[in-house]
Amino acid sequence: NNVDLAVASSKKPIINAGNGTGEHPTQSLLDFYTIYNFFPFILERDKNQKINIAFVGDLKNGRTVHSLSKLLSRYNVNFNFVSCKSLDIPEYITHIIINNLKRNNFYNENSIKKYDNLENGLKDAHVIYMTRIQKERFSDLQEYNNYKDAFILDNNVLKNIREDAKILHPLPRVNEIKVEVDENPKSVYFLQAENGLYVRMALLYLIFS
Repeated sequence: NNVDLAVASSKKPIINAGNGTGEHPTQSLLDFYTIYNFFPFILERDKNQKINIAFVGDLKNGRTVHSLSKLLSRYNVNFNFVSCKSLDIPEYITHIIINNLKRNNFYNENSIKKYDNLENGLKDAHVIYMTRIQKERFSDLQEYNNYKDAFILDNNVLKNIREDAKILHPLPRVNEIKVEVDENPKSVYFLQAENGLYVRMALLYLIFS
């Protein structure tokens, strides 16, 4: 891909700021930092303290999902993938997750679950990672219209999630999180966006120091 070509031809540091439907590693760093702020025990890798994360939406084309799931698979995390079948998490990402979990002895029969029902997929989640259905990835507008309202997070859905759950979103959003959810203390996606400034400043400092 273009990132690999840039790395191969450049004598300067390359920061991947998001390459199409592939990866978004700087986003995964700020996402992880945000999760750590609320669940600091994730760094302890304690086999008795699992974090359950639910990824929701366009998991096929969602580069933020690809990068964050690969990063989280190095820790004691269970994954709920909530999507329609045609927008499911790519198989190669699933293989990476499984291999990383097994390498650290975190893998079990509950490590990866897939859902096509939003409420079922969110019930046990500490972290809910919402993503938009990406209109620009569809060549058929009708197909996009069939999926765009499939997973909508509103106050009714929030009644059935964990009390300590936190809601993240890489932004921008379309309609997958209702505006009414913004004032819920479980919603931390604006803090997540703010954390992006600090994490990327730190990354630049590390590269140029």
